[in-house]
Amino acid sequence: VEDGSSILRHWSKNKQIYYESKSELYAVDTDSGESKKITDFAAKSITAQSISISPDEQNLAFTTIDGNQYNLWTMKTGEQTTKKLFTAESEIRNTVWHPDNRRIFFNQAVDGIFQIFVTDAAAPPRQISTAERDVFVLNVSSDGTKVLS
Repeated sequence: VEDGSSILRHWSKNKQIYYESKSELYAVDTDSGESKKITDFAAKSITAQSISISPDEQNLAFTTIDGNQYNLWTMKTGEQTTKKLFTAESEIRNTVWHPDNRRIFFNQAVDGIFQIFVTDAAAPPRQISTAERDVFVLNVSSDGTKVLS
């Protein structure tokens, strides 16, 4: 995809490559090369960022900005109902799913420095890094024990 705004998000075991482009999530079938739009945030006037798909491809996580509020959301793939997990006054970005398909890692600015947090629908976010410089979550090991930053 050559639109200049595409970001690789996930390469699934089901031969799908997911990418974010212009606030939407798309999938490319590696066999056919066909691309399909997974989300339709524009229809709900949502400007989504940091869109990620769970390893089982059943759920999405994404962030939005509403004035001075940063929000972390989830939704089921193929549905339009969203669920807000968390709101903060400091920037939230870089959503990455844990292999358990429940937990979500993300970055949030703490005193101007991006730290790594983890959350799920049943618990409030928990800060797991205390770096002196920005640290960004990029991926999680397949067994869920290590975070690539």
